[in-house]
Amino acid sequence: MDDFRISPKLTLNLGLRYDIFTPMVEQHDRLANFDFSTGRFVAPGMPGVSRSGNVITNLHNLAPRFGFAYTPWNDNKTVLRGGFGIFYDLQANQNDAELAFDPTGLFGSQFILVPSSSTTPAMRLSSGFPTPLPFPTLTQPSGRASAFFFNNATTYIEEWNLNLERQLLKDTVLQFAYVGTHGVHLSYLRNLNQPVQPSDLNFQLDSNGLPTNFGRPYFGTVPDIAAIRTEGHDISSITHGLQVRFEKRFSAQWSMLNAYTWQHTIGQSAENETAGTSLEPQNTHDMRAERGNVEPDYRHQFTSAWSYELPFGPRQRFFAGEGPLHWPPYLATDTTNTGSGGPRPDIVGDPYNFSNATTVGYNGSTPGGCPSNRQSIFCWFNPAAFAQPPLASGETSATLFGDARRGTLRGPAQYNVDFSVFKDFKFSESKLVQFRAEFFNLFNTPQFGDPNFLVDTPGAGSISSTVHSSRQIQLALKLSF
Repeated sequence: MDDFRISPKLTLNLGLRYDIFTPMVEQHDRLANFDFSTGRFVAPGMPGVSRSGNVITNLHNLAPRFGFAYTPWNDNKTVLRGGFGIFYDLQANQNDAELAFDPTGLFGSQFILVPSSSTTPAMRLSSGFPTPLPFPTLTQPSGRASAFFFNNATTYIEEWNLNLERQLLKDTVLQFAYVGTHGVHLSYLRNLNQPVQPSDLNFQLDSNGLPTNFGRPYFGTVPDIAAIRTEGHDISSITHGLQVRFEKRFSAQWSMLNAYTWQHTIGQSAENETAGTSLEPQNTHDMRAERGNVEPDYRHQFTSAWSYELPFGPRQRFFAGEGPLHWPPYLATDTTNTGSGGPRPDIVGDPYNFSNATTVGYNGSTPGGCPSNRQSIFCWFNPAAFAQPPLASGETSATLFGDARRGTLRGPAQYNVDFSVFKDFKFSESKLVQFRAEFFNLFNTPQFGDPNFLVDTPGAGSISSTVHSSRQIQLALKLSF
């Protein structure tokens, strides 16, 4: 990044970055992948297959950055700043290490259990190995594979901001800011071998023993594979935020910082979601239906921090003479944090594998609160406002997809106050002892965790845990030399 001073009032900051992320390879080329165009596994050594399982290197990761600072008036008390940048990176689960679990050949395993009360060996080598278990049949897919798209794009984030800062008094500053981020080619995990439509016939045979409607897209080529754990990069997110900050820098024995943030994040997958869980998209073939409120989406956050030098000691109002209180003054600090709860998926069951050929997921209408209209830790939301999706037409067990938007429910807000007092005792130019009295969660306010969001389970809507400890008091001495 380079700074260019265009005029005494305007400075530009320009830069350009280029990133290359190469795909993973295995020392002995034992890295298989799945080709969605043919429905077959591919591995190094096969015609036309590279060492990376045909995963290509993205060579288009150009990341420009731009910033400016402008002082509109001659008093130099007002500054307008802004910037835009693109940042490439690999997300936590954005790698092809999962491909190491794919088979490069045929293998199987079998365990022999010995009853804990038996003294007789389960088998003898003289009798030979037991009869192996049969391989899965065509009518009962089992097992899991991993896949990585050949032309996966690298995740990048577009960030921009615009803020106006004004000096009100000598040591007081007020700032208003707008910030935004746009996540592009975000990484997520899903099962692309999920049945396309819920149907009772997905795992049944007709009278001739032939499959009637095996709904898994790749049943015809890999019938023994139920789930194909696939990492895709074709979803996005958008965040808008407004920030207000009021700061008084340290002077006249005290300082203060107050900051308020409003933000809203919309996307299709939260940062901590993984495949094979109920957070998996309920319909991996329609990711547009997954769009909604995702973490981090804490709409309102307020933080207040202050410090005050108590008027005891030299050059202070009280105890300015000799004695212990004559030594350097006391410093009291306080930090207050409060914020609204974050969004959580509203779910029942497990949409990942279409258990029993049913589809369950986000479902029901918008919740309207507990029956008594009094929200509490025993009833944070009303589970009765949700319902199992109806059966698909003509089916007896397979249901339709749910229709509630992602992130309909939110966890409880958080509130916390910490307080501390410091006192320095200086014995020489190089030796100092600091006494620290610190109070964490000063008012012993319970910080409740999220309720049970599995709306089809007992205890749904109730909160049974806390996320922070109760009040803690810490006394300490710190020696500096």
